[in-house]
Amino acid sequence: NYLSPSMPEYQIWMRPQVNLSYTDKQAQYVPCTEPLPIEQFRLGLRTVDKACVPSARLADDWSQYGRIVRLPDFINTDQYLVVPRKDVGVVNIGLECHGLSLGLLDGIGVLSALKNVCELFQDIHIFFLNCHHFHEEEIPLPVGKYSLMDNVFVENWPGLLSKMDVGLLPVGGMVALRGSPLRALEFMALK
Repeated sequence: NYLSPSMPEYQIWMRPQVNLSYTDKQAQYVPCTEPLPIEQFRLGLRTVDKACVPSARLADDWSQYGRIVRLPDFINTDQYLVVPRKDVGVVNIGLECHGLSLGLLDGIGVLSALKNVCELFQDIHIFFLNCHHFHEEEIPLPVGKYSLMDNVFVENWPGLLSKMDVGLLPVGGMVALRGSPLRALEFMALK
């Protein structure tokens, strides 16, 4: 079964039902929808000739359901004009936070690592990019060592990336592991 009780999705897609055959009235979980979302996905994938996905891991996962082709991301480098840096001497760290929570960043050790970096080096500035759900009082870093940049628009992305010395793309959860590597490619194109 792809849903385990420890996953938050389990509580969304399953509902408790008391089975009277149990003497202690244990609750069993039964699907809220029929069929389960994964089965709906499998049925839907059978109706298409081919599916294109951005990552090899996702292509491997889906290959059992139909004809899957990996379509690699590409970058039009003409759109990525390098913007000269003004604040030489400060090391800028860009942390892409789209789809991530502070709890997840803390759980995988990113926040504690950044805190250690801030303690070891004085000339560090961390940019939390696309962090529209973060609050400054929740971030365990010294004040003045970081900036929150929620909703970075597409047209501003290349200029912002070119100002970063280090790019961090933390991966948390099963969905992120199967995502596109485009953000990493964009950063590498500018360096």
